[in-house]
Amino acid sequence: MRTDRSLYLGIFVLGLAAGAAGTFWLHGSGGAVPDGVDGMASGRQVLFNQHIIEDVRSNEMALDDPLTVFGFVFSHLPPQVQVYPTENYYYFTFWANGQEIHGNMRLDAADRDEGLLSFGYFGQHGNPEQAHDLEATSQFRQLGSSDGVQVERLADLAYAVTYRGKRVVFALHDVPQTLPEGLPLAEGERFIARTFDESGWQLVLVYDEQQPAFRFLLDPTASKPDVLTPLADRIVVGRLSGFAFFEDSLRRHILFGVNIYNIRMNNYFDGPFDQLADNFVRSTTLQSALEAAYPTTRGHINARGVFVNEQGERENTRVAITPYAIYSSAVELQQFTSACRQQSDGIERELVRCLTYDDKQGRAQ
Repeated sequence: MRTDRSLYLGIFVLGLAAGAAGTFWLHGSGGAVPDGVDGMASGRQVLFNQHIIEDVRSNEMALDDPLTVFGFVFSHLPPQVQVYPTENYYYFTFWANGQEIHGNMRLDAADRDEGLLSFGYFGQHGNPEQAHDLEATSQFRQLGSSDGVQVERLADLAYAVTYRGKRVVFALHDVPQTLPEGLPLAEGERFIARTFDESGWQLVLVYDEQQPAFRFLLDPTASKPDVLTPLADRIVVGRLSGFAFFEDSLRRHILFGVNIYNIRMNNYFDGPFDQLADNFVRSTTLQSALEAAYPTTRGHINARGVFVNEQGERENTRVAITPYAIYSSAVELQQFTSACRQQSDGIERELVRCLTYDDKQGRAQ
């Protein structure tokens, strides 16, 4: 989910409490799950319809006041949380004023050491067709000491946030930045980063110097958060996520499709474009690859791919790496893959190029 005035389309995922395998839900009654529920000792959590109905009916809140909403969310956090997504978003959802509110708090690699924490949220829509369908309740604010929010760096990937006497430690995910074992690179490809998407998919971003273009590969060493079902020859699709993968001759699963419904819903299956490995950028490797793949960005972005103005100051938008097709149905996805197979004339490299083509590629400045 993007609520930070970004050009990203956005994504939503439910925040995971530290050490828990289940989902961390916020309830107006004051707890993630009522005491005494079987399975709590194992970390599993269950959300019951009763609590949704009770929250929807009774939970009133000043949704136009970001600090009030932040105080509510922050009061429900445990003493320590684990932030899995690699762009450092910690997601939440709750019900108020008859709405299902989705949001996140973020310790951005660019300004968390300046004592800033980003906070945003929006009211979900049952069938959003226009951008403004999700904007009616949308709010975003950077919080800092002037708001009573203190951000303290404890270590490279650990930060303490204190508000109204409560202190919460945010453990940022330490994702190894090496090529996973058993994942070969094709000729001309270069490893860029390993990423952890808020959907739970763990992916590897590679750059093809011959095209030039990016690709997201499935990390073969990571557990899968979804069931992959066959759609066509060497094509599998996530039953829940809708992520479509092509298995190439190197036995790699290449992401090439994301369902448009998830993009419109701004949910946590809208694609991995918004979870790059920001914590681990130490050089201009990504910047150089971005400028080659997307020529219009040359001289206008920083090392993390964030746009900068003429004075070199960071703006609130960044390059969205989207080397995949947007589809609306299984039939449309099959038609797209069939068309690419015909165009590639049996040459796998051309097939992959067609499947993962990003329409921002190759535009002259």
